[in-house]
Amino acid sequence: MAYGIWYFTSFYVIILAIFIFCYWRILIAIRRQARMVAAHSATAGPSTAAPTVSHQIQTNVIKTMILVSAFYAISDMPLSIYYLLLNIK
Repeated sequence: MAYGIWYFTSFYVIILAIFIFCYWRILIAIRRQARMVAAHSATAGPSTAAPTVSHQIQTNVIKTMILVSAFYAISDMPLSIYYLLLNIK
């Protein structure tokens, strides 16, 4: 039973958490970079293109994070639950 729980946690839950954590760190880096670009462009003059591009990049990262995490969760769930149920008995 312990092996089944360990397997499910190690190869399903932790992998999914790593996906989300890594994409979250990428999003934080993009936001930090966008803030630096916005501060730099504020001294150079007003521009409306930079915030729009930055927002589009952030939206793309979030969409990618959701797609990758959801596809992994959906595709690996049946096998992981099968192994979990197999080892719990």
